[in-house]
Amino acid sequence: MARKRHSRSSPWLLLLRVLVFFSVLIWFGLAATAYRLLEGAQTPEIILPQLEGLRWDKAVGELKKRGLLPEIVPIYGEDTMAGRVSGTTPAANTHVKPGRKVTLYVVQGSGLISVPDLVGHPSAEAENILRRAGLDSGLQGLRIGSLVSVASDFPPGTVLAQNPPAGERLKPGSPVDITVAASPNANVMPDLVRMDFSSARLLLAEKGITHLTTEPYYTELSPDRTVLTQIPPPGSPIDDSTVVHLVVAVPPGTFLEFPEEQPETDGGPSLGTAPAPISYFPESPSPEGF
Repeated sequence: MARKRHSRSSPWLLLLRVLVFFSVLIWFGLAATAYRLLEGAQTPEIILPQLEGLRWDKAVGELKKRGLLPEIVPIYGEDTMAGRVSGTTPAANTHVKPGRKVTLYVVQGSGLISVPDLVGHPSAEAENILRRAGLDSGLQGLRIGSLVSVASDFPPGTVLAQNPPAGERLKPGSPVDITVAASPNANVMPDLVRMDFSSARLLLAEKGITHLTTEPYYTELSPDRTVLTQIPPPGSPIDDSTVVHLVVAVPPGTFLEFPEEQPETDGGPSLGTAPAPISYFPESPSPEGF
């Protein structure tokens, strides 16, 4: 009889064991949660510093130094604030935990570029100045547009005039037309083969060449826009009526437009004047045309 009573009570013992097991699990879960809450409560909070007006790189350094994660969001604003923080999320003086993401709103300026002063610079240097014009604001620079060469006593290649003038504001990638000095005695054709088209174009302007035609040669074996052949050949006599023909390497599948021959101009401006430019060369070095 005692054995039968034990058999009848065994399901209750099993249920009791299950309840005890789950009670232990719940207890451990509550203990772990309490520990995490206690640990979080003991982690010191950080007061977000005032970052408005700082350069973006310095603001990033201040956040990382405090164990915070910076996120940069560019916005347009006054050019005087370009590259500086205009605000943050969360706001300054907010209490935050280490590892918190902080958004920095960094001003990119108005999106326009102030045209630099090119007059008096060598033409190759002027091209680099234009390319770097938007660098501080993280914008694409400017480029040389139409190019006029005139006989002058200034060193060949010196920029005599520009249009628009220095200080005017343009969209990134806009052209700036320049007039450069050409040597009055530049009567020998230079060697242009293996030069890039932009450099060859500037060198021809220094020589007073006012007629240029171009022809693409589609290839992947030579760098893009490298001069492959030229007519007339190097050393040939040239004058202001010489027409130069260049064959230029172009990647396959690139569409190009070529300039039409332009009339010559007589005389030239003095240093600093700004004549209406006449383009002897194509306006854009972009893939759509030289």
